[in-house]
Amino acid sequence: MSAMSDATIYAQQIVAIAESLGLGTCYLGTVTYNADKISELLNLPELCVPVACITMGWPDGKGEETERLPLRAVRHDGAYRHDSDEEVMEFFKAKDDYAPNRKYVEENGKETLAQVFTDVRYPRAMNEEFSGTFLNLLRAKGFMK
Repeated sequence: MSAMSDATIYAQQIVAIAESLGLGTCYLGTVTYNADKISELLNLPELCVPVACITMGWPDGKGEETERLPLRAVRHDGAYRHDSDEEVMEFFKAKDDYAPNRKYVEENGKETLAQVFTDVRYPRAMNEEFSGTFLNLLRAKGFMK
């Protein structure tokens, strides 16, 4: 787990340096879902598993700003704050109201973007399957017995 933390900290440093030099970056969020295939493709040795993947390149123009959660939604001061369902819904209102997201929600027959992510894109069964696959890879690579 310490190595995984170190790797993600290192990845974020790469992103910060790249962006300070004018490069565009994007994390590929599904790397752990496909870790077994990536490990095989790259012929990774024992005690080596992929935990982060970053694309980067020179932007061909100014990117479009997208909606963001308000700072209060992601920052906790001194202790974890337990927000009510109503507060969480208010935090995500800007994401739900963002036109491309609204279209995505409607195309999937859902009421909120959160429902699209939990019911369509990343349902529980799929997350459990990917978690099992990743745990099996950790065992195969010698991290767990």
